[in-house]
Amino acid sequence: MVLNSLVPDDDVVLECHRLGLLYADQGKLVEAEQMFQRALQSFEKAWVLEHTSTLDTVNNLGIIYANQGKLDEAEQMYQRALQGKEKAWGPEHMSTLSTFNNLGILYAKQSRLAKAECYGCAYAHTGAIIGSWRIVGVWTNQE
Repeated sequence: MVLNSLVPDDDVVLECHRLGLLYADQGKLVEAEQMFQRALQSFEKAWVLEHTSTLDTVNNLGIIYANQGKLDEAEQMYQRALQGKEKAWGPEHMSTLSTFNNLGILYAKQSRLAKAECYGCAYAHTGAIIGSWRIVGVWTNQE
């Protein structure tokens, strides 16, 4: 994917991802979804499926789907991102825990409370302390 000969393919893909973040921050979920999907397709072609940029895009698509009420699609994205992140970074990495937490929140939205509780305790089990930080327009304060 090349917009013009002056912009390398990788830069265009990263800009699509960044545009997805911007659109999500603005509440433009359809546009955000389109940008994340475009970035994901390119990441999957260019890099391995477990590349961290690919996994971040998969997680962000999960957030968009959850915010759109597409809960089955969100669960699929979160599961995929979680499996890859555990493999790439391990179970105690901040990014892995964030996706783990997102999955727990999704299960709570679906009233799957036993699963939600299991996923919601990820931070407690690892002893990780996480301050306020931003995930695609959503601020969390997990401790």
